[in-house]
Amino acid sequence: MSLLVVGLSHRTTPLPVLERVSLSVEAVGKLLDDVVAAPAVDEAMVLSTCNRVELYASVEKFHAGVAALSELLARHTGVAFDELSMPEIIATAAVGNHRSSAVMERLGMRGPEAVFRFPDVPGSNPLGQHVLYRISREQWAELNAA
Repeated sequence: MSLLVVGLSHRTTPLPVLERVSLSVEAVGKLLDDVVAAPAVDEAMVLSTCNRVELYASVEKFHAGVAALSELLARHTGVAFDELSMPEIIATAAVGNHRSSAVMERLGMRGPEAVFRFPDVPGSNPLGQHVLYRISREQWAELNAA
């Protein structure tokens, strides 16, 4: 079991971005509902103040937990595209990691587009081969309009 923290704080994030990701009480409740419902998460808590928005979670599988928390934080705050001006998000998952692939597909990401091998991972290691997913800013906006 791992305890994860994923979030933004005044120590790592410019003030204009923190202002953008500030969550209302209702929004914190919706975010927490989605985090607790994530298959990778056992228990969770959201800390939202004027200085930070952080998700704390107990997870069985580290990488699946990081993927789920990151995806949910981005979805609920819109920070990936709206504030960081990213043209697209590219994500990877180990071949056969169906939970991470399912998260990316729920986000509307296209993939798997390519299979590649991480250069420093030994050939016999099952985590060496990964698949690539992506979603553009325009696709994200279409999916999240409402």
